[in-house]
Amino acid sequence: MLLQLCGPVSTTSEQVGTAPFLPQRHPVQRDPSLRERGYPIYLLAEALSQIACRTARAADAADRRMLPVRICKLVAGDVGANLAATLEARPIRLKPLPEFACRLVNSSGSTIASATITVAPAEPLQ
Repeated sequence: MLLQLCGPVSTTSEQVGTAPFLPQRHPVQRDPSLRERGYPIYLLAEALSQIACRTARAADAADRRMLPVRICKLVAGDVGANLAATLEARPIRLKPLPEFACRLVNSSGSTIASATITVAPAEPLQ
């Protein structure tokens, strides 16, 4: 089963991608005795990776499928269960491997989670 945490992506002329964050598609169950609240870090890392990959694919002339190859500087705050938020990917560079500054932004514009993500084509470069 694939996690689909990133809604349809819109890109700007500056290759910035935005999409709705859709965590409700994957309900999280956890032991109430755990100290972690909100969404687990692995779901946030996956959502940020999805916006990076989809934004990179939109910028790729060959429309190749992209995979995350490196996640750096992952920072996450408390992400409430009923969050209305947007995923955003801003290009740091597009070549040789696309790298994006990604973040999860709440409705008031505050960053809740962020990471720098490098992606690569799933197919070998020609």
